[in-house]
Amino acid sequence: MFSKFISWLNGIFEKKSSLKITVHHETKTPYEDVVPYVMGIKIALVVGHTVDHPGALNYLGESENSFNSFIATKVAHELNGQGIGCKVYRRDKNLSYSKQVKKVSKEIKKDGASVALCLHFNSFKESAHGCEVLISKDHAFFGSDKTLFSYTLATYVVQQLNRRMGLKKRSDDGVLSVDENHSGGKMLSALQSNKCAAVLVEPVFANLRTTESVAFFENKDKYINCLVNSCKMYLKNK
Repeated sequence: MFSKFISWLNGIFEKKSSLKITVHHETKTPYEDVVPYVMGIKIALVVGHTVDHPGALNYLGESENSFNSFIATKVAHELNGQGIGCKVYRRDKNLSYSKQVKKVSKEIKKDGASVALCLHFNSFKESAHGCEVLISKDHAFFGSDKTLFSYTLATYVVQQLNRRMGLKKRSDDGVLSVDENHSGGKMLSALQSNKCAAVLVEPVFANLRTTESVAFFENKDKYINCLVNSCKMYLKNK
């Protein structure tokens, strides 16, 4: 009887030792898995372009998508660390642009963010100066409560960039109102129609090595602080 009991135990141990634990690994975009999100998303950061179509290159050879993935992750870390819910969103490379816009705007609306920054940078065949912050002509100035929202957010971003990064002030103050035919216009219109203060940030002309471009790409922490402070100023004063 005892020997049968021992054989029974051995059988259980053998079965257990043969058990295999399957671990499912999700495919993650670089940086995506290191952001500690805070409950209650207030700030949405949309990384420009995709891995397959990464956008313009700066003078260091970094693409818009790569550079802004890094910036967005750092900004999200900083804001979440201060208790301000911030999440990074990336466009699905397998979808058309219109469907990318629809998917991202739907996700941001579902998460309840009230502020959205689309992160890009400019390039030009000749030397150019200053930042451009775009807002949509549709729903650009007034929200449902008749208060300034996207334009106000844009002015905070421009002020921070001009003051902290030493940019040459543009004659148009750097805030441009665009329609859906403009690059990035569809995304802005979709976000703002959800009553989300939305801007597209083109902080610098990046393809040539200038005093301004060096200030951004070789002093990333200053740019990160500009974006963090702009978001905080808007949330405090809206």
